[in-house]
This record gives sequence, C-alpha cells and structure tokens, in this order.
Amino acid sequence: MTQLENQQKIRKERREKGLCIYCGQDAIKGKSYCVDHWLQNIKSAKKSQLNNVEKRKKYHSDRRAKFKDEGRCPKCGVMKNPESDGNNSHCSNCSAGIHKKYYS
Repeated sequence: MTQLENQQKIRKERREKGLCIYCGQDAIKGKSYCVDHWLQNIKSAKKSQLNNVEKRKKYHSDRRAKFKDEGRCPKCGVMKNPESDGNNSHCSNCSAGIHKKYYS
C-alpha cells in the first residue's frame, strides 16, 4: 500500500467516525474538520482568492466573450433563441431577471 493510499484510507475512516481528517479530533457537525483546521482552511482560501483576483477577472471576461461569439447568453451560457430573444445580448430568462438571484 502506497503512502497516498494509506492516507486516503485513514481520512476515509476518520470522516466516517465524525473526526477531523487531519488530526483525529472531534469534527464540526456536518464538516470533515475540527475548528482549528476549519479556520485554517478558511484563511488559506481567502488568501488564495485575494491573490488570484486578476486571474479570475480574466477568466470570467474571456468566458463571457466566448459565449457571446458562440451566440450564447454571456451571463448563463444558454444558447439564445433568435425568435424570443431578438437582438438582446442576454437570453430572455436573464433579461427578465429569472437568473438574477444566481448571477447578480
């Protein structure tokens, strides 16, 4: 058994028992981490998010441009229907605000 397989086995067992997958202490209910590791993961995720702002902006602007070139709605990526959407850049659902709660 390789080291990776052994680690995966240990983490799976801990997860099933409701323990932190890293240290084996009691995990937060519904999570796989103890309080200390959960806070540590939040801090590292926030740091990663702040360090990659420009990269994420570029990804999303490229994605919107690609969708627009393909004749899709730049907000949700659904193929636009020329009959119902007309010359709008967005699909009828996004224009009507149906997807607003997900994308705004």
